[in-house]
Amino acid sequence: MPVATDFEFIKFTFDELALVRSLNDNDLFHLIIQLDHKYNDLIRLFSLYRTKRTALTDQMSAEMEGNIGTSILSTDEVNQFKPRMVELNSIISPVRKHLKKDLKESRFTLESLHETLKKSKLTDGNIMF
Repeated sequence: MPVATDFEFIKFTFDELALVRSLNDNDLFHLIIQLDHKYNDLIRLFSLYRTKRTALTDQMSAEMEGNIGTSILSTDEVNQFKPRMVELNSIISPVRKHLKKDLKESRFTLESLHETLKKSKLTDGNIMF
């Protein structure tokens, strides 16, 4: 079973960027571009993690109970897989470390965009998190 589904990269259209730029808020524009880069980097990391994790787990047998698999490895097998396990941890650890901060920044950016669009009378709706 895949670790995560396939996600598409964000690719802003010229019209979308022009709309944000027309709001005359350079700080907001840069926050949105940063959010775009962070999201796309995160997608790349999850894709790499999924590929490497699948390559590792495909080499292991497992006793399955529903969606939970249990593998019992000998010491030699553990030693064989350890470098790949360390590699996987090195990919996902920074993501986990920065996740709360990135979530706060994303929320702030989206709330700022929403408020700016409301002030510009480009939306009268609400956003919910």
